[in-house]
Order: sequence, then C-alpha cells, then structure tokens
Amino acid sequence: MGSGKTTFISYLAKAMGIEDDVSSPTYGYVNEYQSPFYGTVFHFDLYRIEQEEEAYDIGIEEYIYGDEIVFIEWAENIQNLLPEDCVWINITKIDQDDREIEVEL
Repeated sequence: MGSGKTTFISYLAKAMGIEDDVSSPTYGYVNEYQSPFYGTVFHFDLYRIEQEEEAYDIGIEEYIYGDEIVFIEWAENIQNLLPEDCVWINITKIDQDDREIEVEL
C-alpha cells in the first residue's frame, strides 16, 4: 500500500488521452475510462480479493481476455488467472519520495 500504483496508472491514463480523474476503484473493483486512442480502458483494484474464485464473481475473465486494455492493482491476488502475455509492473516504495519500478514482459 502507498507505493504509487494508482498514481502510476493515472499517468499512463493521461498519456493515453484519458481526461477523467483516475482513482482507485477499491470498493467497486473496477473503473472504466474512455481513451480517444485506445477505446475503453478498465482499471481494477483487487486488494480485497482473498481467493481467485472471487474474481470470477466479478467477471474478471471477460475483461482480461477481451480486446480492451486492463490495468490491475494487486494482480498477484489473481496471478493464476492472468494471460501469459500480460505485462507486470512492480513498484517498490524505497522511501517517501523514491520508488523502484520493475517491468516484466
């Protein structure tokens, strides 16, 4: 928590032309945004998912195996459900001002 996941996604969204305020969808699981360049973009926060089976209840497969771009905070909570070709971005908080970002393709 507090590593900057939502902030990172908000900057990606702005780069994609999304003008909406990007916020964490912690309680509703998913926010939907419209990009003029990429179409519909979904933003999940799966912090509250305790078992992968819970993700099926919110229809996660329809999102992650669809054609839209999907950002997922706390993706490790559904790691076995994700496609093999997903991109992992790990953010580690070093201190109040510094983060380490690791990208796995």
